Amino acid sequence: MQPELKQAGFKLIYGSLNRRIALYILLFSSVITFFLTGFQLYRNYSISIDEVEADIDSIAIQSVPILAQALWNIDDELLDIVLQSIAQMPNIESVVVHEFQTGEVIEIGEKQAKYTEVHQFELSYYLQESKRELGALIITAELDSVRQKIFSEALTILLNQAIKTFLVSIFIMLLLFRIFGRHLSKIVNYIRSNSTQDLTALAKTRRLLVLDRKAH
Repeated sequence: MQPELKQAGFKLIYGSLNRRIALYILLFSSVITFFLTGFQLYRNYSISIDEVEADIDSIAIQSVPILAQALWNIDDELLDIVLQSIAQMPNIESVVVHEFQTGEVIEIGEKQAKYTEVHQFELSYYLQESKRELGALIITAELDSVRQKIFSEALTILLNQAIKTFLVSIFIMLLLFRIFGRHLSKIVNYIRSNSTQDLTALAKTRRLLVLDRKAH
């Protein structure tokens, strides 16, 4: 093989190695980006669901006893005020009260969302340690807005994570090329400068390759 062809081959191998290292780093960075994006979206979704659950818990603690008392006292005005306040809470789609004694159903709002979460609470009143079951409160919480919020955040989070990961990848590539690139370059130049000699002749001349490394 002619020296010019050997030198071209060595140059091609060196360039291909650099491109392969860069490609592997970018592929790994892409996987990390998608993983971090998915984790962030899942975390945001869990936080939003926890907020909905917290609102439901507050209804169970604060509003359910008042509704039970309103049913016992047949206080329609108080009943309507409490139901309206519940219906105006975020993510609450509909509120329904079933009165067991009269069979009346009071409903505020309507079910329209595709993704919902239904909670039911017993409305009871205690009289002289005797439990009186008066009705049931059914609350439907919609999750469409939660999912829409996550979808709208997806592109922004993906872009932010991609920028961060890309910058880290660039730093890693520069660091690797800084540490190993000069050694690879020296190896290629060594082989190129001795490409016209066979291994036996090269060994006899003892022209050994010495890499520049810091002593520890």
